[in-house]
Amino acid sequence: MNPHPLNPLTKYEEDVCIWGGVIGVGLSVTSLIQHIAVARFFWLTYMMLGFYFIIIIAFILVAIRHVAGSVMIIVSAALSMANEIILKNHKVFSMIVLLLALYSVVLAVYLFNEKIPARLKEKRRLEMEEEERWRGKI
Repeated sequence: MNPHPLNPLTKYEEDVCIWGGVIGVGLSVTSLIQHIAVARFFWLTYMMLGFYFIIIIAFILVAIRHVAGSVMIIVSAALSMANEIILKNHKVFSMIVLLLALYSVVLAVYLFNEKIPARLKEKRRLEMEEEERWRGKI
């Protein structure tokens, strides 16, 4: 266990969140740059740009170990799959978008399998209790 009493996450779980988020941001930004460089812009590609920004935010939330990150990573997996389906329907193949979709799904499954969202909620609850305990004393 982590020696800090307000953090129920182990060092390994923290590293998984941090590096999982950093790698996800890297894949997302690469997909975004590829999309901007290659895509012809019309309403569907503008919508896909919005998806990429939401996916980037989701991975940032995972990297900073925010409680909403675990829910957002599921949204990220759905949006990245939607981007892959849209590209496939327009007869476009992008390995980086496929990797992003698979990575999002794998990370979401891993986080929930290891019960990291529950530990993040516990961490937030402990921080709120500590904050409430010190309110008005300083």
